[in-house]
Amino acid sequence: MPTEKEYLKYLISKNFRVHGFKKEREIGFSLNIDRKKLRVILEGMVKSGELEPNEIKGSEDETYFSLLKALTGFSNEKIKRQFHILSPFDN
Repeated sequence: MPTEKEYLKYLISKNFRVHGFKKEREIGFSLNIDRKKLRVILEGMVKSGELEPNEIKGSEDETYFSLLKALTGFSNEKIKRQFHILSPFDN
């Protein structure tokens, strides 16, 4: 039987595989995880190399997290021009 921490890490990892990258508060809201527990788990996942913090231009006050190397390849200029973040209301 997994511990609570192991289960929460599993949920967080699964959430990143689906969504790519998110802010801390978005993770906590969508998974309904206590903010203090979430912060401890995220810090541990960053230290262990499972997650990496990312800064997005225009949103320097908030850190986005992603699975390690999920965003590699975006240094290529051709990919940068083709990459767009859609609003959740763009259905």
